[in-house]
Amino acid sequence: MNNSFLLIVIFLLSGFCSYGKDISIHIAQYPEKGRVILGLLRGHRTHFLDSTRVDDEGGAHFRLPEAAPEGVYRLLLMDDRFIEIIAGDEAVDIHLDYSAATLTDSLVIHASSSTRRYHDVLGIEQNYSLRLAYLSWILRQYHDHHLNPDFEEAVAAEAAKTDSLRRVRIAAVVSESPHSFLARWLIASYTPPPPYSSERSLPYGSERAFLQDHFFDAVDFADTLLLNSTFFSNKFEYFLNHLAGPDAAGQRKAIDLILQKSRSSKSLHIFAAEFLHYYYSRESKPECLHYLTRHPLYHE
Repeated sequence: MNNSFLLIVIFLLSGFCSYGKDISIHIAQYPEKGRVILGLLRGHRTHFLDSTRVDDEGGAHFRLPEAAPEGVYRLLLMDDRFIEIIAGDEAVDIHLDYSAATLTDSLVIHASSSTRRYHDVLGIEQNYSLRLAYLSWILRQYHDHHLNPDFEEAVAAEAAKTDSLRRVRIAAVVSESPHSFLARWLIASYTPPPPYSSERSLPYGSERAFLQDHFFDAVDFADTLLLNSTFFSNKFEYFLNHLAGPDAAGQRKAIDLILQKSRSSKSLHIFAAEFLHYYYSRESKPECLHYLTRHPLYHE
């Protein structure tokens, strides 16, 4: 075996050893030689990893590095629409139709059980959340206007049943692969509902007050794997927008809470500080930004 041939063999083998799982995508009706971009979600940002153009049949292929973390990856198309996949733990093979009004409606997953469960769970969780929100609205109307208490109790029982079914569903998915990214994401995503009954205002004066105390109950702030998604940015933003007091005092209290909870992990703490800075800069709230940048936990 001559030296040049040996070098070629070593080069090829090193390439095979340094790369991990394949990501294959086929896009029907995609523009000829259209570009597809692969990125890893990291909070409110997408970290660019690679890009390629589709072949004559609309196919594109990526290969992740062996050390690529498990998490939510985004395949970005030419019109800025995207599809999310779970990658890093197994190969992915999906088909899409570019002409579909909603990409997920055309999504066919040929490989990657994690991606399949992820999209199934997203749909199921959305349905549960909408149903619970609607039942909660009915309860508020009856409770606030002192209407039929028997009907109120029936609606409360239905809400409790819905939440119980939701938790059973979560447990079933988690039991399939308890240490996977999907399981950890799903556990952390669960938000306990307010106690649904005619007495639900005690000891809390409102659902908002209840959620201010319990919104992060299921979150493991030491689990940095969840940083490979929009989980923490979505969670923090929802809390700041809908649960924290809108005035300066309420936002300062929220800053204290998020910075304190995120101290479980150095990387998460850095992310939380950066996200809060990004959020208040985007929302043009200089008084909150001033409080944040002078917070004793901000520079830890």
